[in-house]
Amino acid sequence: MPKFLYTKLFSFLFVISLLFWAWGCTHSPLTGTQAYTPSHKTDAYYHYVRGVIYGLNNKHELAMSQYERALLYDPDSPYLAVELAASYLQMNDMGKAIEVLERSLNLNPKYIDSHLLLGAIYERINEREKAIGHYRFVIGLEPDMPDPYLMLGTLYKYSKDYEMAISTMEDLLNRDFENHMASYQLAHMYMETGRLDEAKYWLRRTMAIAPNFESPIADLALIHELEKEEEEAISLYREYLKYNPQDINVRLRLGRLLLQEGDYKEAAGELEEILDYDASSSEARFSLGVAYLFGKINYEKAVEIFLSLLKENPANDRIRYFLASSYQENGDSEEALRHFGDVSAISDLFTPSRIQMSLIMNGEGRTAEAVDLINQAIAVTEKDPDLYSLLASIYEESGETDRAEDVLSDAINLLPSNMEIRYRLGLIYERAGKHEEAIDTMMEILELDPENAEAMNFVGYSYADRGINLEKAEAMIIEAMRLKPGSGHITDSLGWVYFRQGRIAEAIQYLEEAHRLLPDDPIISDHLGDAYSEGGMIEKAIELYKKTLKNNPDDAMILEKLQNLQKRGNPQIKIQ
Repeated sequence: MPKFLYTKLFSFLFVISLLFWAWGCTHSPLTGTQAYTPSHKTDAYYHYVRGVIYGLNNKHELAMSQYERALLYDPDSPYLAVELAASYLQMNDMGKAIEVLERSLNLNPKYIDSHLLLGAIYERINEREKAIGHYRFVIGLEPDMPDPYLMLGTLYKYSKDYEMAISTMEDLLNRDFENHMASYQLAHMYMETGRLDEAKYWLRRTMAIAPNFESPIADLALIHELEKEEEEAISLYREYLKYNPQDINVRLRLGRLLLQEGDYKEAAGELEEILDYDASSSEARFSLGVAYLFGKINYEKAVEIFLSLLKENPANDRIRYFLASSYQENGDSEEALRHFGDVSAISDLFTPSRIQMSLIMNGEGRTAEAVDLINQAIAVTEKDPDLYSLLASIYEESGETDRAEDVLSDAINLLPSNMEIRYRLGLIYERAGKHEEAIDTMMEILELDPENAEAMNFVGYSYADRGINLEKAEAMIIEAMRLKPGSGHITDSLGWVYFRQGRIAEAIQYLEEAHRLLPDDPIISDHLGDAYSEGGMIEKAIELYKKTLKNNPDDAMILEKLQNLQKRGNPQIKIQ
């Protein structure tokens, strides 16, 4: 039994003893024949205690009746007026609550609890200025009391008057710098106004003042998440969940953040724990299905989750798309095609669903069906560049290069500002040996988009690979590198230009950097091997060629280079 209840029961027994003591002196005002005397404090206490007991048992109407009787016996008591007003609030009778408190304040104008409760009621019914008046009156009476500041600051915050809200919290903190609720509220005000650095300071300040107060930990984690500081956010969410393991909302945020970071196994663990507390959480179930799917953890469970969600939400194309993807990864192409095919034409997942369907069909040798499906999708969407690119890829893969070129040329006429389609056409020209057409296409891109680093790199590398216009190639690739620093492919292009110019030391420098950025790219490895070989670094060349050949055993060019090194007097090379 809580301590406060012991106290109230003790008071009740004391009152009962008084009543029995007084029984011989006077009749009860409810049953006796003597005149009614509403000044008896004993009777007021009696009804007050009965009201307390009814209130503790959630019998609010009976409690209200007892408080009304108590106030009849002691009409000047501000404490009873507050209790009765609070009881009226339980019954949602604002008018009576205000009436009781206003009458009490006429008798006891400096009774703080009456002002605070009346201020809260006026705030609730949107009489903002009256609420402010009561809070400020209390601050005038008791300037070191924190409650009116906190209530006033919250009122200003909910009214979006952040300047006054912040000023109020600062006034309280100037008097009581250790008040953790003031610092916490101030942090929230800064969060809502986008002043995140100040918010972080006051959240940390709150955590220092009140180390057992967990809420600031979750709020600080949220700020780090918003600022894309994922590691800090994840660490703080985990710290918070040590105190509140059943906080589903925070655990869901953590699970989604882990999904975003690609940590699917950890995400699945957090989401599974949510479902231990609330198996019906559709958000947690959906996210868990995504973790199982993209983390390659359990495709069958992913199918099971998305199927159950789809039964609950049969019009949800997002669920349907992920269900189809789960079937596809689980090797059930028939079900995958069926569910991808049911994605609505007005959905933003319509094009991705048709792309996946065509890839499945093409992979099964049903190329004609794949082509028909894409053409049907193009007829619906008209100007989706991804569909044209895929159709061109299928034609190119099947050896119909001219048709691939025609598809992309038509797409350029429909979407003249789309640089990706033009770039795709340039690649097809290059692979088909149409070098001039490829260069012309890239130059068209640069006329429309002078800072297109990919087009610059393409032209520069094409010149270098053919050993022509090397000075122009160098200038273009250096500019591309300025526009897109850290690109392994552009770094490789510059190294290859230097190799063609005979600047082997510089070539090795840039090709080593490109290899560091993209260690598994066979073309970059090949270029670096050639530079090592040309620079007399035979052992390094051998090591790199062998590594490349191990990863690409069918690469006849690398095999030939190793054999040539052997012929040049390196019999130690063993080609397996």
